[in-house]
Amino acid sequence: MRQKILTGVDRSVLVLFSLLFGITVISAGLSVNLKLTDVTLWSVGVLLIGAGHTC
Repeated sequence: MRQKILTGVDRSVLVLFSLLFGITVISAGLSVNLKLTDVTLWSVGVLLIGAGHTC
């Protein structure tokens, strides 16, 4: 029973973290302060997906 609760809590924390991190990345990509010539939201997404695959 304790293992099921801990698994549920772990899963909930992971979902919450992923959601908040995704919102942060999207907001940063759409921000007017991030208007560099070579950096686009697509390139940031590709880098994050690539970094996620190396873990």
